[in-house]
Amino acid sequence: MDLRAALEALAERFGVRLVHVDTGGSLGGALLNAGLVDEISLVVSPHLVGGETAPTRFRAVSDGPRALELEHAESLDSGEVWSQYRLLPAQ
Repeated sequence: MDLRAALEALAERFGVRLVHVDTGGSLGGALLNAGLVDEISLVVSPHLVGGETAPTRFRAVSDGPRALELEHAESLDSGEVWSQYRLLPAQ
């Protein structure tokens, strides 16, 4: 699927300008690789989970590690921490 074309069709047909994606590592990686990610919003929960095969947020990132710039961070009443990052250009 051409993700860029799909998002362009949403914008053209329905006026969509912002898409919020809650996803696993495969779609997250595909969107990142296609250059379609502007911002990353994370909520860190105060729980530890163990295991040998922990899932990743972004699978198969093609151009290596990507730098992020912190835009906002907030401690929530639940004990979680919400942070928003702007994706910096690949180097």
